Amino acid sequence: MIDFPKMVGVRAARKDGGVVILSLSENFPAQPGQFAMLWLPGKGEKPYSFLSENEFGIAPAGEFSRALSSLRKG
Repeated sequence: MIDFPKMVGVRAARKDGGVVILSLSENFPAQPGQFAMLWLPGKGEKPYSFLSENEFGIAPAGEFSRALSSLRKG
């Protein structure tokens, strides 16, 4: 079965120390060690490990992660 890309919204974004926790509008049945390719228009895509079924931790270090960590609800 081919998994096609899926666009989802950001439900919430909060800071926890130097990391931004992005909560997505949908849950994904992720197992420990799995990751998703997160994509931003004009910025490309990068792999990020799941924190939970709908959360990712983003440490703003490079151009992509800074753009990703600046996302807000919507």
